[in-house]
Amino acid sequence: MTSTALGVPIARRMTATIGFRPTEKGEEIIKAAMRSGERKSDVIRRALQLLEREVWIKQARTDAERLRDEDVHVVTV
Repeated sequence: MTSTALGVPIARRMTATIGFRPTEKGEEIIKAAMRSGERKSDVIRRALQLLEREVWIKQARTDAERLRDEDVHVVTV
């Protein structure tokens, strides 16, 4: 199984460990975003998924801007 945006196998993504010490404000944000039964690491994973989506949207906008004048009605033979 792979992430649709990153194309990285899930098993491979789960092997890295990253140390993280949030600021007081960061700790407040994490606690406010926590869902029932969720760990801090789950919140951080969700935040990373949102960042991944943000990168995807930025690329989609760049592509749309680049292609905005393209005539999609032209048929090539």
